[in-house]
Amino acid sequence: MEDGFVPASAPTLKSER
Repeated sequence: MEDGFVPASAPTLKSER
């Protein structure tokens, strides 16, 4: 979560980003 935006619907997608 480097962008600071982690939705509950796709936490893994933002986590690897």
